Amino acid sequence: MLGTVSKANPGVGSGPDANSQGSNQAFVETIIAFSKNMESEKISLELQDRFLKLAQENERNTLPQGSKPVIVDQFLTIVISMVTYNKKSSVGAGALKILFEYLKNDPQVYARFKPNRIILRKMDIAHYIQSTVEVDSDLALDFSSFLLRYNRDLDYADFSDDLNIQGRIKRAETFRSWADIEDLAHGFENMSTNFESHRTTAANAF
Repeated sequence: MLGTVSKANPGVGSGPDANSQGSNQAFVETIIAFSKNMESEKISLELQDRFLKLAQENERNTLPQGSKPVIVDQFLTIVISMVTYNKKSSVGAGALKILFEYLKNDPQVYARFKPNRIILRKMDIAHYIQSTVEVDSDLALDFSSFLLRYNRDLDYADFSDDLNIQGRIKRAETFRSWADIEDLAHGFENMSTNFESHRTTAANAF
Protein backbone atom coordinates (compact mmCIF):
# COMPACT_ATOMS: atom_id res chain seq x y z
CA MET A 1 0.00 0.00 0.00
CA LEU A 2 1.26 3.44 -0.90
CA GLY A 3 2.47 5.66 1.95
CA THR A 4 2.48 9.43 2.24
CA VAL A 5 5.28 11.93 2.40
CA SER A 6 3.20 14.71 3.93
CA LYS A 7 4.31 14.03 7.48
CA ALA A 8 7.97 14.28 6.57
CA ASN A 9 9.73 17.55 7.28
CA PRO A 10 12.84 17.46 5.08
CA GLY A 11 15.97 17.72 7.12
CA VAL A 12 14.35 17.58 10.56
CA GLY A 13 14.51 14.68 13.00
CA SER A 14 16.67 12.09 14.71
CA GLY A 15 16.52 8.45 15.70
CA PRO A 16 16.26 7.50 19.38
CA ASP A 17 19.58 6.71 20.99
CA ALA A 18 21.34 7.20 17.65
CA ASN A 19 23.60 9.94 18.94
CA SER A 20 25.64 8.02 21.48
CA GLN A 21 29.28 9.02 21.14
CA GLY A 22 30.57 5.51 20.58
CA SER A 23 28.02 4.68 17.93
CA ASN A 24 28.62 7.99 16.17
CA GLN A 25 32.36 7.50 16.09
CA ALA A 26 32.01 3.98 14.72
CA PHE A 27 29.61 5.22 12.06
CA VAL A 28 31.91 8.04 10.92
CA GLU A 29 34.94 5.74 10.87
CA THR A 30 32.98 3.24 8.75
CA ILE A 31 31.94 5.96 6.30
CA ILE A 32 35.56 7.06 5.90
CA ALA A 33 36.85 3.49 5.53
CA PHE A 34 34.14 2.55 3.04
CA SER A 35 34.79 5.69 1.01
CA LYS A 36 38.50 4.85 0.76
CA ASN A 37 37.56 1.29 -0.12
CA MET A 38 35.40 2.54 -3.00
CA GLU A 39 38.23 4.73 -4.30
CA SER A 40 40.39 1.64 -4.61
CA GLU A 41 37.53 -0.07 -6.49
CA LYS A 42 37.69 -3.01 -4.11
CA ILE A 43 34.36 -3.16 -2.34
CA SER A 44 34.49 -4.93 0.99
CA LEU A 45 31.26 -6.77 1.78
CA GLU A 46 32.21 -6.64 5.44
CA LEU A 47 32.41 -2.84 5.32
CA GLN A 48 29.18 -2.69 3.35
CA ASP A 49 27.34 -4.79 5.94
CA ARG A 50 28.79 -2.71 8.78
CA PHE A 51 27.72 0.51 7.08
CA LEU A 52 24.16 -0.74 6.56
CA LYS A 53 23.95 -1.91 10.16
CA LEU A 54 25.25 1.34 11.67
CA ALA A 55 23.18 3.53 9.33
CA GLN A 56 20.00 1.96 10.73
CA GLU A 57 21.13 1.20 14.28
CA ASN A 58 18.50 2.09 16.89
CA GLU A 59 16.32 3.60 14.13
CA ARG A 60 19.08 6.08 13.31
CA ASN A 61 18.09 8.51 10.55
CA THR A 62 20.71 11.27 10.91
CA LEU A 63 24.45 11.62 10.70
CA PRO A 64 26.22 12.80 13.86
CA GLN A 65 25.36 16.43 14.48
CA GLY A 66 27.92 18.83 13.02
CA SER A 67 29.39 16.29 10.61
CA LYS A 68 31.88 17.83 8.20
CA PRO A 69 30.64 18.33 4.62
CA VAL A 70 33.17 15.77 3.39
CA ILE A 71 31.58 13.12 5.65
CA VAL A 72 28.11 14.00 4.40
CA ASP A 73 29.31 13.81 0.79
CA GLN A 74 30.99 10.46 1.42
CA PHE A 75 27.79 9.15 3.00
CA LEU A 76 25.75 10.27 -0.01
CA THR A 77 28.25 8.76 -2.44
CA ILE A 78 28.06 5.43 -0.62
CA VAL A 79 24.27 5.12 -0.52
CA ILE A 80 23.85 6.36 -4.11
CA SER A 81 26.47 3.83 -5.24
CA MET A 82 24.65 1.05 -3.37
CA VAL A 83 21.34 2.00 -4.97
CA THR A 84 22.99 2.12 -8.39
CA TYR A 85 24.95 -1.12 -8.36
CA ASN A 86 22.85 -3.41 -6.16
CA LYS A 87 19.50 -3.37 -7.94
CA LYS A 88 19.36 -7.16 -8.11
CA SER A 89 19.70 -7.60 -4.35
CA SER A 90 18.00 -6.30 -1.23
CA VAL A 91 21.00 -4.03 -0.64
CA GLY A 92 19.84 -1.59 -3.33
CA ALA A 93 16.36 -1.10 -1.90
CA GLY A 94 17.81 -0.98 1.62
CA ALA A 95 20.19 1.79 0.60
CA LEU A 96 17.35 3.70 -1.06
CA LYS A 97 15.37 3.50 2.17
CA ILE A 98 18.35 4.82 4.14
CA LEU A 99 18.84 7.72 1.71
CA PHE A 100 15.13 8.59 1.88
CA GLU A 101 15.02 8.53 5.69
CA TYR A 102 18.15 10.68 6.02
CA LEU A 103 16.88 13.20 3.48
CA LYS A 104 13.67 13.56 5.47
CA ASN A 105 15.34 13.86 8.85
CA ASP A 106 18.87 15.24 8.54
CA PRO A 107 19.32 18.88 7.43
CA GLN A 108 22.98 18.19 6.64
CA VAL A 109 22.13 15.42 4.18
CA TYR A 110 19.16 17.28 2.72
CA ALA A 111 21.25 20.39 2.05
CA ARG A 112 24.09 18.50 0.35
CA PHE A 113 21.96 16.26 -1.88
CA LYS A 114 21.40 17.92 -5.26
CA PRO A 115 19.29 15.57 -7.37
CA ASN A 116 19.23 15.98 -11.14
CA ARG A 117 18.46 13.90 -14.21
CA ILE A 118 21.97 12.46 -14.43
CA ILE A 119 21.95 11.25 -10.82
CA LEU A 120 18.39 9.88 -10.95
CA ARG A 121 19.00 8.06 -14.23
CA LYS A 122 22.24 6.63 -12.84
CA MET A 123 20.41 5.40 -9.73
CA ASP A 124 17.74 3.96 -12.05
CA ILE A 125 14.84 4.79 -9.75
CA ALA A 126 12.57 3.52 -12.53
CA HIS A 127 13.87 0.01 -11.88
CA TYR A 128 12.73 0.17 -8.26
CA ILE A 129 9.35 1.65 -9.25
CA GLN A 130 8.82 -1.37 -11.52
CA SER A 131 9.83 -3.83 -8.81
CA THR A 132 7.50 -6.77 -8.26
CA VAL A 133 8.18 -6.36 -4.54
CA GLU A 134 5.40 -3.99 -3.50
CA VAL A 135 7.25 -2.44 -0.58
CA ASP A 136 10.23 -1.59 -2.83
CA SER A 137 7.99 -0.12 -5.53
CA ASP A 138 6.09 1.97 -2.98
CA LEU A 139 9.38 3.16 -1.48
CA ALA A 140 10.62 4.31 -4.89
CA LEU A 141 7.34 6.12 -5.58
CA ASP A 142 7.48 7.79 -2.15
CA PHE A 143 11.07 8.81 -2.84
CA SER A 144 10.20 10.21 -6.28
CA SER A 145 7.22 12.15 -4.95
CA PHE A 146 9.35 13.59 -2.16
CA LEU A 147 12.04 14.79 -4.56
CA LEU A 148 9.49 16.34 -6.91
CA ARG A 149 7.79 18.12 -4.03
CA TYR A 150 10.94 19.72 -2.64
CA ASN A 151 12.97 20.16 -5.84
CA ARG A 152 10.92 22.22 -8.27
CA ASP A 153 13.56 21.99 -10.99
CA LEU A 154 12.90 18.25 -11.31
CA ASP A 155 10.38 16.81 -13.75
CA TYR A 156 8.84 13.38 -14.30
CA ALA A 157 11.06 12.85 -17.33
CA ASP A 158 14.13 13.16 -15.11
CA PHE A 159 13.26 9.75 -13.68
CA SER A 160 12.51 7.98 -16.96
CA ASP A 161 11.46 8.45 -20.57
CA ASP A 162 8.94 5.64 -20.10
CA LEU A 163 5.46 7.21 -20.06
CA ASN A 164 4.19 4.33 -17.92
CA ILE A 165 6.77 5.14 -15.23
CA GLN A 166 5.91 8.84 -15.42
CA GLY A 167 2.22 7.98 -15.12
CA ARG A 168 2.81 5.87 -12.02
CA ILE A 169 4.70 8.72 -10.37
CA LYS A 170 1.89 11.15 -11.22
CA ARG A 171 -0.75 8.79 -9.81
CA ALA A 172 1.33 8.32 -6.67
CA GLU A 173 1.54 12.09 -6.26
CA THR A 174 -2.25 12.39 -6.63
CA PHE A 175 -2.78 9.69 -4.03
CA ARG A 176 -0.45 11.39 -1.63
CA SER A 177 -2.10 14.77 -2.19
CA TRP A 178 -5.48 13.33 -1.25
CA ALA A 179 -3.90 11.62 1.75
CA ASP A 180 -2.53 15.02 2.82
CA ILE A 181 -5.98 16.56 2.56
CA GLU A 182 -7.52 13.72 4.58
CA ASP A 183 -4.85 14.13 7.26
CA LEU A 184 -5.58 17.86 7.50
CA ALA A 185 -9.34 17.26 7.62
CA HIS A 186 -8.93 14.63 10.32
CA GLY A 187 -6.69 16.94 12.33
CA PHE A 188 -9.20 19.77 12.04
CA GLU A 189 -12.02 17.44 13.11
CA ASN A 190 -10.08 16.35 16.19
CA MET A 191 -9.26 19.96 17.03
CA SER A 192 -12.94 20.94 16.72
CA THR A 193 -14.03 18.00 18.87
CA ASN A 194 -11.50 18.89 21.56
CA PHE A 195 -12.59 22.53 21.44
CA GLU A 196 -16.26 21.62 21.86
CA SER A 197 -15.41 19.26 24.70
CA HIS A 198 -13.37 21.97 26.43
CA ARG A 199 -16.16 24.52 25.96
CA THR A 200 -18.76 22.13 27.41
CA THR A 201 -16.53 21.38 30.37
CA ALA A 202 -15.97 25.08 30.98
CA ALA A 203 -19.69 25.81 30.70
CA ASN A 204 -20.55 23.07 33.19
CA ALA A 205 -18.04 24.51 35.61
CA PHE A 206 -20.23 27.61 35.89
